[in-house]
Amino acid sequence: MIRATWSEVRRLRTTVLALHEPGHRDVVAATHDLGLTLSILGRPAEAEPLLREAVDGAMAIWGEHNRVTGSFSGDLARCLVDLGKVEEAEPLLLRANQVVEEALGAAHPDTLRIARETARMYDRRGCLVEAAAWRAVLARRGVDQDVIPVSR
Repeated sequence: MIRATWSEVRRLRTTVLALHEPGHRDVVAATHDLGLTLSILGRPAEAEPLLREAVDGAMAIWGEHNRVTGSFSGDLARCLVDLGKVEEAEPLLLRANQVVEEALGAAHPDTLRIARETARMYDRRGCLVEAAAWRAVLARRGVDQDVIPVSR
């Protein structure tokens, strides 16, 4: 796995924007990576518009049923949960889980990550029955819910 700093990812996006038109798949990917980096660094308010732009771009390029669009939507939903926008995150997570599971399978790390985020979102909403149901899905898949493998 390659690791990059926030400034390296920002510099990469600037370079990609200089080389390609907005909406190009490389621009969409770089925008997603910058948003995801900000989200991971605990800066969800800055990440949200970038992740929204990346999801919109992925929809335009790959369509609603593509694994990339599903994964990007899951990342946006996690950011929204971090911002307390859990009601907005719910349909994104449910759709992302469906798309990614259909494309990659139930045991794929992206599917497991989105399932864990769905349980976390239901916890934040106080929907304990739904959260327990998602945790049961993870348990049936033999997943330690504190350790989800990373596929990136």
